Parts: sequence; structure tokens; C-alpha cells
Amino acid sequence: MLIRFTQERAAILMISILPVYALLTGAGAPVVRACIMAMLALLAVVLRQFKETLSFLAVALILQLLWDPYQLFGAGFQLSFLITVALIVGVPVVVQKIHTPWGWLNQALGVTFVAQAASFPILVTYFHSFSVLSWLVNLIVVPVFSLIVLPLALLALVVSVIS
Repeated sequence: MLIRFTQERAAILMISILPVYALLTGAGAPVVRACIMAMLALLAVVLRQFKETLSFLAVALILQLLWDPYQLFGAGFQLSFLITVALIVGVPVVVQKIHTPWGWLNQALGVTFVAQAASFPILVTYFHSFSVLSWLVNLIVVPVFSLIVLPLALLALVVSVIS
């Protein structure tokens, strides 16, 4: 039997599941930020409102700091918010400057460059090191996981439920 969900009902279901997911994963600052932003985006779908990603990021920042102001001093918190804002603001600008024949490569290079540039000061400050090859590894591993590993894992989950 097919379960027919409207987009709004699916969004409401996901909004109710996301806090459980955050708790199951340990509720680290990056996970909480992502869950809050996802919940706000889903709420915008339910309310049929415009989705403003930077506003969602600002609300997540305020909520997390109201909950625990000392998170501000954690490397994970700083990396999560700094890289997210850099990706939102910087990737479109950088992608326009990159000229390869393939749009997907422009996007991959833009995301990799912006994420590495944004994370560099925090990584060096907290961990006193920076991997020279991390940009290349990210450029290769992220598409492989996004295009191959995650779809196959989702397929395996669906097959396991069916069997």
C-alpha cells in the first residue's frame, strides 16, 4: 500500500524526527546547527514561505548560544558556523570565477576552495596543523560519497526493510 504524504505532512514528520536524530547522534554543535536549520527550512515549506538560509543560520546561532553560551569557544561550533556561512555566501561568487567546461567541476572546486579557506584559520589556531592534501581528498571523497556511497546505503536500507 502506498502512503500518500503531502509535502507539508512529510515536512511536519521530518520536523518531529530531527530532534530525535540530533539526540541519537550526541547533539554535537554541528548536528544541532544542521537540525535547527533543516527544521526551519521545513517549517518554511509548511508555511509556504520564502526560505532564507542565512536567516536560518542566524536563528540557529542565537538558539544554540542561548542554550549554552560556552559553545562559542568550541572548535566544532566555530568550524560549523564559519564554514556554513562561507559556503552560503562564498560558493556562488567563487563558482562564477572558475571556468571549466563542466558545471559540476566548477561547483566542486568552489565548495572545496571555500571550505578549505574558511576552515584554515580555525584549524591552525586550535590544532596547529593543516593538511596540504585535504583539498584534494575532499574533492575526490565528497562526490564519491554523495553519488555512490549514500545512494547505495539508502538502497541497502530499503532492501533490508523489504526483505
